[in-house]
Parts: sequence; structure tokens; C-alpha cells
Amino acid sequence: MRKGLFLILLCSISIAIQAQVNFVSSNLPIISINTNGSSINESSKVIADMQIRNNPSLQNKLTDSVVYSGKIGIELRGSSSLSFSKRLPYSIETRENDGKTNKNIALLGMAKENDWALIAPYSDKTLIRDAFLYTLARKMMPWAPDFRFADVFINNKYEGIYMVTEKIKQGKNRVNIDKTLTTDITGDELTGGYIFAFDKLKSTDKFFSSAFKYPNNSRYPEYVLSSPKADAITPEQMKYISTWMKDIEKVLYSTKFNDKKEGYFKYLDVNSFVDYVIMNELSRNVDAYRLSTYFYKDKDSKDTKLHVGPVWDYNLGFGNVNYCENEKIAGWAIDFNSYCSDDYWSIHFFWQRLFKDPIFRDLMKKRWQELRKGDLSDEQLKKTVDNLSTTIGDAQKLHFKRYPVLNEWLWPNSVLKGSYAGEVDYLKTWTIDRCKWLDGQINSFINQTVLDSLVENATFTAYPNPVEDKLTINYPLIYPLTISIYDTRGVLLQTNVTKEADTKNIELKVGHLNQGLYIYQLTSFGEVIGTGKFMKM
Repeated sequence: MRKGLFLILLCSISIAIQAQVNFVSSNLPIISINTNGSSINESSKVIADMQIRNNPSLQNKLTDSVVYSGKIGIELRGSSSLSFSKRLPYSIETRENDGKTNKNIALLGMAKENDWALIAPYSDKTLIRDAFLYTLARKMMPWAPDFRFADVFINNKYEGIYMVTEKIKQGKNRVNIDKTLTTDITGDELTGGYIFAFDKLKSTDKFFSSAFKYPNNSRYPEYVLSSPKADAITPEQMKYISTWMKDIEKVLYSTKFNDKKEGYFKYLDVNSFVDYVIMNELSRNVDAYRLSTYFYKDKDSKDTKLHVGPVWDYNLGFGNVNYCENEKIAGWAIDFNSYCSDDYWSIHFFWQRLFKDPIFRDLMKKRWQELRKGDLSDEQLKKTVDNLSTTIGDAQKLHFKRYPVLNEWLWPNSVLKGSYAGEVDYLKTWTIDRCKWLDGQINSFINQTVLDSLVENATFTAYPNPVEDKLTINYPLIYPLTISIYDTRGVLLQTNVTKEADTKNIELKVGHLNQGLYIYQLTSFGEVIGTGKFMKM
């Protein structure tokens, strides 16, 4: 009992010490939020007052005149950030003076809207990993979250540097797809737009399940609806988007998934998937493809395809984790299931389907080589990190007085550099080294033309022929293979699926077949690449 009281007292003293900072001025904007005695919680937004002081060419002080003053609704946000961080992240809505009606404003110069996130970097001691990825994505993708850094006070208490960020939502200044109204339950109006994500579920969420289980466990992944909101989506809309997405999954699961007419090109905005994979592999984000993974669909009359994105939540990327191999320079983030096979949230099957497809890899290779000459060149990557850390500037000194963690290991840090400059240098070095590894891997992806030539010139043999029990097929390529056996009437009798072949000789058990003549067919990536006959004795 005494030990418990001592720990509580020690924790209280620690928090008090952290709060004792002498705030004089900052090179960042200052946001002051006053809840007027209300407690901020997770379940509902409380009404508060917000003031902003921002003189870009000067040091900002609490005594400066305000450039904005207005009502907001504020609540806690996040999942693991609430569990593992001493800093609290928030969601805010800018509102009219009645405190209830949403008000679109150009918050700190960002595009007018009313939904914002106050992201609280904690274990990311550079304070800029999310900002780094979003800056890159904004140059590559139709939309990625804009952001500003600010020093934040809540109820007159300095809470450190926050990243004031646009939230993912439907809107002309966000994800620019049609808004689905509650009256849109038939025809073209029913078909869009929708935003949904692989993510952790909250009790208030609406979701639909995948048609296929996770590769590593018996659970079905959940697609969590973001737009329309949980309290606005109708049964007709939920049925539509659920069925539509499951139909796409079935195409991706089929042997013809990369058929040039009926495969994934018909259903996916492939360029968005290519860019998304590149962003996640660049950062080696440990949550990539399985959490905070957003998708969207517009109305059919505007766009019939599934898009992946926008990007979200990369504080556990760029070498900032110590589990599941993701701190390492070498290795694919998309292979997470092989590193952490027992994780509750796995990477769903279709990501590997796409990633292993030579057509997709060919597109990824071309896009990577293009980006490495420009926005993802070593020079530009270093410049982006330097620009962001310069924007933070001396404000980080007071931040780390409030949170003295530069010499403290925080979950899930992979390194401890002991200084802000050291953390920033590590981010730059890790990213450049990661790019070099990706250069070697992606530049070695086989070209589709080369693959076509290999398939065209490949020879297949099956022996012994006639056969009693085991038929061996010699397979000269290294790609996944489906072997189908038919009788002479064309009836499918059995199917064997290989992964990337470790051996060129694949054994099939055929002892259960009746005597007679049979046909085998070899299919790879949706294309028939070989056929033959064998006699069963």
C-alpha cells in the first residue's frame, strides 16, 4: 500500500515538474483553449473558447493581440496515443458563437473547414514524422492532410508543440468526392461517395466485414465507415458499399485477378495504390496496410473505381519502432504478417496479391524511378526534413522542458539519441539508407515485357507419364503458379496453388484419380502459360 502511494506521489511530482516551464515567447503560433471548467472526454465534444496569436515575422507572446477568437467543440481523440503517451491528442470543431453550429475557417492559413486534429507527437522526438510524410504525399497524391505547428495552452497550462492537422473527411477542400445524403438510397446517388478504413473499432463505429478472413487468423477484417458518418448512414447505403467492396475482393482473390480486362485494373485506381505502397514502404510504417488505412469511392457517374488513401498516422514509421522488424532498413513493410504472424490486426490478402503482380511491380518501378529524380531524391528528402525542423525551431527547447524525454526511452523507440538534433539526423540518415535499399529492390523488379518473353519461351514437362501416384511438373519460372487438372470433358478435378517456387519440380498427388487421360493447365498471374496431358495408370 505504501509503495503504491509512493508511486502515485512520485508520478504527481513528475507531472508537476514537467508543467513548471517559464513560457516567454515562441517562434510558433500560440493557440489558447479554455474549456471554462468542463472536462475534455472521449465520448462527446465540450464547448470551449479558442484564441490564436500569430505574428509570423515576430516572436509570439501570450500578451499579443489575438488574430482569431471563437468557439470550438473539443474532445479526446486517438487510440494507442491515449494509452502510451503522456500527451493528449484532441479533435476540435470550429463553431459559431452559439457553440453549436459548425463554422468553416482558414485555420492558420489552411483551406477553410471546421474539422481539425491536434496531433501530439510524444514518442516521435523529432516531432515531424507525420509532417514529413504528409509533405511528401501532398506533392504526389490528389489530397493529403495539410498542417501547421503551434504551441498550445489548455486552460492556461502550456501543453507543448502540437501539429494542427486537417482531418480526413468528405469535402471540396478535403477528399473531393460527392456527399452522400440520407435520401440517397437508389440509383447513381446511392453509389457515392464513401470513405472507409481498415482501423481499430470504437463502440460508436459503423462497419462492414470483409468477405475473406485474415491470412493469419480466423477473424474477418472490418472496414470502418468514415463518410457518411455512423449516425447518418442508411441501411441501403451500408448494404451497397459492403456488397461493392466484397465484389472487388472476390476479383482480387480469383485466379484472373490481374486479367487485363476483368481483373483489378477494372476496379481499382491503380495509380493511387502504387503511390500508397511507395509511401508506406519508404517510411516502413509498422501500421501500414492494416490500420489507419483509408479508401474512398465517388459516385459512379464521376468515378467507378476504388481509391486508396489519404495517408494518415506515420509517427511509428521511419525507424521509430523496436518491434516486428520495422526498425530495420532492409525488409518490406508489406511482409508484416511474416514478422508478426500472431498480431490481432494483420495485413489483408489483397495487398500481397497486388505487390507480387509483375504488372503492378512494373508500374511501381517506373513511378519510384520518376520520384527518385525529384521529390524523393536524397537532396529533396534531406531538404524537407531540414525545413520542417527549422519551422519547429527554438520552440522545441521549451517543449522538451515541458516533456524532458530526449534522454528517456519511450515506447516504442528503437534508438535513443539524447538530443533534438540527434533525433533529426537519425530520421534523415534512416530515410536515405532506406531509399538506397529500396533502389536495389525496386530497380530489380522484372519488367512485364521480360516476363512475357519468359512465359512465351518457357518449356514445361510432366513426368512420369503414364503415372501411378505422383506427377512431377518441371516449372522453370519463379512466380506463383496455379495447376489445374481436368478430365477430357473439361470438368475441373483438382487445383494446386504454389507460392513463389522454391524448387522447379512440383509434385502433385494423383493416385486418387481413375485410370484414363487427363489435362493439366498452368496459370500464373491470371494468364494460362502452359497446358499438357498425362495418362493415369
